Amino acid sequence: MKCSKAEKNEPQGGGMKKLFVLECMFHKIFCKEFCMNTKRFLGTITFIAGVMIMLSLTACDNGTETGPGNGDDEEGTLTGSVTIDGIPKYTHRIWADISLLGGNGEISYQWIRGASTNIGTGVYYDITAADIGQTLKVRVRRSEETGTKTSAAVTPAYHKIGDQGPAGGIVFYDDMQGDWLPSGKRFIEIADKDVSTSPLPWGVSGTEVTAADYGSQLGKGKLCHDAAVSAGAGNGTAAGECEAYTVTLYDDELWERTFDDWFLPGLGEMTRMLDYQEKDNSPYSELTYNNNNPGLNGKYWTSFISSANDAYFVGFVSDPDQYGSLYTERTAQHKVRAIRWF
Repeated sequence: MKCSKAEKNEPQGGGMKKLFVLECMFHKIFCKEFCMNTKRFLGTITFIAGVMIMLSLTACDNGTETGPGNGDDEEGTLTGSVTIDGIPKYTHRIWADISLLGGNGEISYQWIRGASTNIGTGVYYDITAADIGQTLKVRVRRSEETGTKTSAAVTPAYHKIGDQGPAGGIVFYDDMQGDWLPSGKRFIEIADKDVSTSPLPWGVSGTEVTAADYGSQLGKGKLCHDAAVSAGAGNGTAAGECEAYTVTLYDDELWERTFDDWFLPGLGEMTRMLDYQEKDNSPYSELTYNNNNPGLNGKYWTSFISSANDAYFVGFVSDPDQYGSLYTERTAQHKVRAIRWF
């Protein structure tokens, strides 16, 4: 049976009603998607020979986008539309795309959580923990027009392992239970490239680095990184280059956001990355198949030391004698990849 599909949008009270008409050979099915306060349902009415024989209501799947928001708009002269751009995930930045907005005059913005909670007035908004699982919309006005335009809603979520992080890296650890990372931090992302195109020494050879011997534990890499920097690890060293590393994201001239909180991973974090890239016998083996492999290849420094002259590296290599965690002289030259908490 072949069906044709037409779509019609009609305002209904304080929300939008989408009417999808599928014309079939023997009957017609009308599917109505509508809003009731903050709940959404999908209704299906089946007709045969003009007689309604079935009515069903089911809750709609809660995706990232929940339908047009302009049923909440004030009518006026403002034309066009506004949408939300960006990735609706924890600590990511989302922003208002006004490329299809008509009218004249200065634009003002209002970000709305749920039914009516005002949470921001800028062109962009940085997602917080309070937004997870809630609907977010942006409403705009123009100073020389009447009325408003409101975007479709997005529903922010926490990251999954393998997602793109807020600084453009790859999320490889979720401290869901709060066992290892500091309060207010849940995820770790690794940068998508090395901090230097050339291998670097660990640095400060012969100097005792206080606290750097805790770096074998997951979540202790930052403590050891800071200790190395305090001991004199500067430009041209593993910790020094991670300390100076920055990533800047931007959207044309609307906004710019710089991340400068990167650090040299501890042994615990780097061995977790080794698990991430493993294809077999790894808790994260599925991640190697989703094109989000960070591409670590070679020997990478960690912030964990073994003595005043040695430090640990992790070998992402096929040679079994150089694979995994080993230590060597701090003057040795190895690759460096930075990580950050969020």
